Amino acid sequence: MKHTRYLIVFTLTLAFVAVAAGQTENKPPVDPAGWVPGNALAYIGVSDVEQLGEQFRQTSFYKRTQDPELKESWGQVSILLKLHEEFKNRLAKSLDTQPDKLENPFGGPMALYVPMPRDKSAGEPRVVFVAGIGDAELMKSYYQRATRKFREIAGKHEAIPFGAYVIDRFTAEVHEEEQPNESEADFAEADFGTDNEDFAASLDKVLGLLFFTDAMPEELVLCLTEDRLIVAPTPEHVKAVLRREPTSDSLLGSATYQTLLREFKPPGTLRFLINLPGWFELMRAAEGDKATEALAMLGAGSMRGVVGHILFDNQEFESKIEALLLLSGERTGLAKLLSMKNRPVSPPATVSAENSFYAGLNANVTEILDELERMIRRDDPDAADQMRASIESIELPDGQTLNPRKEVLEHLRAPLTFALTFRQPYGPQSTHMLLTLGHRDKAALARFLEQLSSMFPGMLIQREVRGTLVYENLFLGFSLASTNDALIIGTTNAVDTALQTPTPVKSLAADPTFQRAAALAASEAWGVVYVDSRRVFEAAIELAKNKDASTTTQPANLIALGIVEAFTNGIEENELDTVRRLAAYQAPSIITLTTTPAGIRIVQVQLVPGKN
Repeated sequence: MKHTRYLIVFTLTLAFVAVAAGQTENKPPVDPAGWVPGNALAYIGVSDVEQLGEQFRQTSFYKRTQDPELKESWGQVSILLKLHEEFKNRLAKSLDTQPDKLENPFGGPMALYVPMPRDKSAGEPRVVFVAGIGDAELMKSYYQRATRKFREIAGKHEAIPFGAYVIDRFTAEVHEEEQPNESEADFAEADFGTDNEDFAASLDKVLGLLFFTDAMPEELVLCLTEDRLIVAPTPEHVKAVLRREPTSDSLLGSATYQTLLREFKPPGTLRFLINLPGWFELMRAAEGDKATEALAMLGAGSMRGVVGHILFDNQEFESKIEALLLLSGERTGLAKLLSMKNRPVSPPATVSAENSFYAGLNANVTEILDELERMIRRDDPDAADQMRASIESIELPDGQTLNPRKEVLEHLRAPLTFALTFRQPYGPQSTHMLLTLGHRDKAALARFLEQLSSMFPGMLIQREVRGTLVYENLFLGFSLASTNDALIIGTTNAVDTALQTPTPVKSLAADPTFQRAAALAASEAWGVVYVDSRRVFEAAIELAKNKDASTTTQPANLIALGIVEAFTNGIEENELDTVRRLAAYQAPSIITLTTTPAGIRIVQVQLVPGKN
């Protein structure tokens, strides 16, 4: 697992550098994909680290960590600040300087990538880190201090000449009889609690991976040129970076990366790529026929990779993350399941603007079941037969047989929607959840609900709401009903509201904020998730103030309490009103999933807080 930790180390380093405050010399733009081999397994590239840092400092996430009233009252902010402060302290110590004297030597492009291993069955892939230099003299000074430290703690050091450069190779002493030290063994279990003693111990374990002797990989290779710092697992990886030509065998010239530049205009400061065929090749080399069969079942043959980027704006939106799963040829298995038909992103008129959370899926139930059956049949025909039998024949208590597929599933139609809201006054009945699925035959659904009720005698109580028969489970607090065009399932209060007021005063589709978010994402999609984080947070604060009164065993209230815990974790009860100001940093966000000729496009947009 050392190479996995190695990836964590340099990802943290990248994040730290990105928010550093130093100014660097302006240089002509360089795409770091030119430093990376064309067959790299994974890639994260930053076109300009200073620009990324400035963009990040404009985000609400960063600003709330700087809010003086939240630093002490909200544990999650305190933890982030402590982690950042301790990181700086240890980095400064390793460079023989003071924390307040630390400066950012980096500038321009930066890349983190996983090269294709020469021996595809040799185990865990490794990581290479390449960063542009902004302040050459400062970087030279830091490099000399760092390599001096490595000479002290490494078992062996070699200076390898390569052209005009020198590659520094450090090899750690490895003793097989030694047991993993505590920081290595317990890293995965590190608990970032708010208790100072526990937090300090956990922090020590994590940062020990960065700055302690036993955290070094077995082999660490560094090279400093006039414009780049290269950190790699072997000298061969460094040499490959130094000799690579951007226009020939680099990732920049690959068809996949060119697709990224073509699909995302303008491309964001941070870009990423995953070479799925390359990973599949490694899986086959390691697992043989077992991996080949599993990949065939998933339809991996049509998957060409994942490309994406992160774009910051701070005017129309705060951030946008876009990714594209590239597909070609016949789509089968998982690729086909993810290639559902698109529909307008706007929710049905029955979805109220009061909802804090909305999700819609343009799912054809029978088509999904048929594809799942085909996937299972490739590997286990008997299991596929059992699956088909289970949805075509269920014996009822009176001895009759129900065919769910013909009598229910074939009558269902998209979209499938889920909506959640918290209504005032806040308490046990605040949570309203409603799942809705369209249908084509009200009589067929009515028969199904009657048969379902007979299968669980005494569990579903019949009652009427405005002429519609409702089946209610008093213990769970959930109800089911069939309207003229939809099957609705949800908390009893939500079902009653939907039947009493089928058309809300204001629909979510007509809400200006939702419309603005949707316009920035996609006009059509087969999947959409919309969350108004500010509303959810404000409700969580109010429910947290009256948590005892809201505690019941009904699922809806347990879900509500789970949301409360997620949003108020680390906040002391007497600080709830103070932390209410955190709502000012919350904003709606939307996620869309769209089938395109190139593949499956995923877009996540975070709006600017406070901008209506």
